[in-house]
Order: sequence, then C-alpha cells, then structure tokens
Amino acid sequence: MELIEKDGVLYSIFMPINPKSALIGKAEVEKMTYNDAAKKNGTVTMDGLTVVLTQQAYVCNYGTAGEVQYKASAIDTSGNIYIVTWATTDGWADHKCGSDGNCVVAGCGGWCEDEGNACDWDNPLSIQAD
Repeated sequence: MELIEKDGVLYSIFMPINPKSALIGKAEVEKMTYNDAAKKNGTVTMDGLTVVLTQQAYVCNYGTAGEVQYKASAIDTSGNIYIVTWATTDGWADHKCGSDGNCVVAGCGGWCEDEGNACDWDNPLSIQAD
C-alpha cells in the first residue's frame, strides 16, 4: 500500500471509488489523518514502536511455507510506513467450513466465525519498515 502526504493529510490508495475519496493525479485515495486512521483501524506497539494501522489486517501466506499470517500496513508519527505481521492463534488453521456450512472443529461454538480470534492482535510477530 502506498501512502501519500499532502498538506498534512495522509492518503492511502484503495479501490473502489467511494464518496470519501479524492483523486491525486491518477491515483484514487482515501483522505485520512493520522488520528482518523488510529480511530478507524487502531494502533499496535512492539519494542517501544507504536504505529497506526492504515488498513484492516488481511490473510497472507506468501513466503511463509504455507503458514497463515495476517498483515496490515501502518504508519508512525513521522510518516514512516511499516508492515505489521501477526501469527495466528493456536488451532486457528484447524477451523474450516465443512460441507454443511459449519466449522469442522467439534465444540467450536462460533469461536471462528469472525477474525477477532485469529491472532493475538495486541502482540504482533513483527513490525517492519516497508
């Protein structure tokens, strides 16, 4: 994800077009201040570095030898861009939708119905400069 700063406002490139977007050159972007991003997506801290997420975390297993991880772009107060990575919680990969539409893990009870339990969101695996 590319972030553009113009006149003290951060712009994150995204698709599709929505009413809160603007055009800068040919890139469609969403207007978002640092504080707006913090309210919308939250913050995370690791080793004394606090960053604001500029997007919701997404599932990624690229370069992980098949392991499922979650990643999100983030930014610090100086405008440096980072990629935050979270490992999934124990057993998360076992939870899959069966042919009947329900989780295949006995006794799941809806634990895996949203991604709130996918990771320990307060404790990322890494925060790396992008």
